[in-house]
Amino acid sequence: MGDSIVEKLKQQFVGKSVLIVGLGLQGSGVGLVKFFCELGADVTATDLKTEEQLSPSVEALKPYQVKFS
Repeated sequence: MGDSIVEKLKQQFVGKSVLIVGLGLQGSGVGLVKFFCELGADVTATDLKTEEQLSPSVEALKPYQVKFS
């Protein structure tokens, strides 16, 4: 049968740049970063809070290759 949805998404996002605006502390930004990293995208996350304020979110993303700005 055809490709799975995940395989189609990987084909669409592998090597593409993705910007997550508002990493936050509630988890939705972290989930988006993980999702796009697992699809092979080049992910950058940004937030108005400092890295210290976002430390729980930043810590959760240590296993992933994500840039913070």
